Amino acid sequence: LKSVYFKGVDHKVSRVYFECVKKNEKNPQVAFGKAMQKYRHEAGVSQEKLALMCGIHRTYIGSVERGERNISIQNMVRIAEALKVPLSRLVLEMEA
Repeated sequence: LKSVYFKGVDHKVSRVYFECVKKNEKNPQVAFGKAMQKYRHEAGVSQEKLALMCGIHRTYIGSVERGERNISIQNMVRIAEALKVPLSRLVLEMEA
């Protein structure tokens, strides 16, 4: 990542965080994003269409799938409802 992304951020903490993500350690944001992406693909829905279905901006959907956002429970519910998947199934998929 370019140093521009770390402007005003403690470099030691950021570096440790991104190293953990690179090592594929259990990161709940990344795990939820992967689970969400799996069910979105199964539903045959694009990120843009999912965004329209649940009233969330399309770039937010992409950043959640990449694990860049700490998603709220409200948005998790909206996404699960739009995908017609129980939120509990998304959470179980995260833990797999």
